[in-house]
Amino acid sequence: VLTGQGSRFGNHGFSIEEDVGRAEALFSITAPAVRENRVGGIGFQPSKDKAPDWKAGDTLVLNFRVYAFKSPAVKDLLRRFSEVRKDLNPAEERREVLPFSEVWKILHRVYQQDRWDESLNMYCLSKPGSTALWNSIWQLGWCGGGQSTLPLMMQGDDDTRQRVLKNMEVIFSKTQAPSGLFYAIGNGIEFGGFGFNETFKYNETFVRSQGDWLYMAQRQFQEIESKGGTVPQTWMSGLRKQADAFVRLWDKYGQFGQFVDVETGDICVGSSAAGAIVCGGLALAAQTLHTPRYLAVAEASAQKYYHDFVLKGYTTGGPGEILSAPDSESAFALFESLMALYEITHKKQWLAYASDLLPICASWTVSYDYIFPENSVMHRIDAHSCGSVWASIANKHSAPGICTWSGDCLLKYYRATNDQRAIELLADIAHGLPQYVSRADRPIGNMPPGGICERVNLSDWEGKQSVGGNIFGSCSWCETAALLTVTQLPGLYVQPDKGFYVVLDNIKAQLIETHRKRMHLRLTNPTAFPADVKVLSEGENTQIVRLAPNESKDIWCGASKSN
Repeated sequence: VLTGQGSRFGNHGFSIEEDVGRAEALFSITAPAVRENRVGGIGFQPSKDKAPDWKAGDTLVLNFRVYAFKSPAVKDLLRRFSEVRKDLNPAEERREVLPFSEVWKILHRVYQQDRWDESLNMYCLSKPGSTALWNSIWQLGWCGGGQSTLPLMMQGDDDTRQRVLKNMEVIFSKTQAPSGLFYAIGNGIEFGGFGFNETFKYNETFVRSQGDWLYMAQRQFQEIESKGGTVPQTWMSGLRKQADAFVRLWDKYGQFGQFVDVETGDICVGSSAAGAIVCGGLALAAQTLHTPRYLAVAEASAQKYYHDFVLKGYTTGGPGEILSAPDSESAFALFESLMALYEITHKKQWLAYASDLLPICASWTVSYDYIFPENSVMHRIDAHSCGSVWASIANKHSAPGICTWSGDCLLKYYRATNDQRAIELLADIAHGLPQYVSRADRPIGNMPPGGICERVNLSDWEGKQSVGGNIFGSCSWCETAALLTVTQLPGLYVQPDKGFYVVLDNIKAQLIETHRKRMHLRLTNPTAFPADVKVLSEGENTQIVRLAPNESKDIWCGASKSN
């Protein structure tokens, strides 16, 4: 059942109630929503909803659409959902706000001026010298730390890359525990397993953070080698110790768990899909370290995640603070792993698994443009919510991007399958992200330039006054997701032989003509900022097209670009 956001009386209510025997389910749409209680961050509070005062002659038009079809399995239901999710409420026309290259300039400046701590040789999650807690100073994975250095290595200048290398040396030399796992939070001098206000008491570390580093460290190794550098043997040795720790977990428990003892490597809290990215990390490690056993465990664990979670329609445990609640972070992490497995093995099985996982990822991604209250921050910046991503059911809001990925796995999947659902989803997410970057000429809340808050509040979970607001400050994971997005993704992707193109960047593209599997495109930059647009055309090297504000240029993509 699809319906709209609301009517002149306010937002609609939507509920599903199943009978005791699970023979029938009642789908209810109410206009407007009048609840006794609203859900909050923890528990419920009085909703303060008010029923409208109907007057004689008042009318209400309620639009909805019901889809009836046979669905033998959950995956069939979700596939149909992914095909029709935007049918009744198509998003408004795209709005170009800030080119990817300008996002990079802003965030690169922030990271060099306000995130690098020279005394620690580390990039921090907050400004050095602040009174931040450990989990806001440095984390191995999840919210930044070992992930934010990948885009800095990819696109930074020589000074930036030297800082990244120093940062990686600190991680490998100071944060590895006897088990082979790494301490996942710290202040740059002392490190601990995991925690928030303080480190956990029983050495628990978060498996997702460990997996993020196993995977992202190797992506950074690849960048180092592609630029003519050599990865230190001590780093390779440290990577092997961590990969071995995951293999021991698998051999002993048949799973990676959610929280493990960082000192011993034993599971403290099991189950969940928190370790979904570990499959991808081990797949890469099999190639990096020439160890087939790693690939065997990667494939077996990916199959387990598929059968235990994907076929049930959800994944769990990706964020560190939600226990084992369903979430998007583990879903996108598993997608990343499946594409890494396909990259290494070329087995079509992983594409089939990804096809079934794709609707789960889409189910967390907003498919329409929410109408924000007129006095809200999101309304003032004319935010278009399509493409924002809900982290989990614990967070009652969507966010600017994927925590903590660029979504380039969706592009890899599309290039292998031509599945339009994937490229449309990626375009929504990537194109929408730049609008949430605070700028000197257009601050968001009280955030300085480069600040990106995780709040895209579509609900009143923090009170009616916070719908479209509660911009409390910049979030390191949002900054990292933005950096990854604008470095890993092209601004324009083209398949000349198929006459297909898609714009991910905040620019416009117009097809002028096609000729013998070549495409003549006109690129336009309608923003107030210069744009260096990365164009990825199949069969050709990536090219950069520089556009001044309001400038247009024609390009040819295909075997011969001369016109």
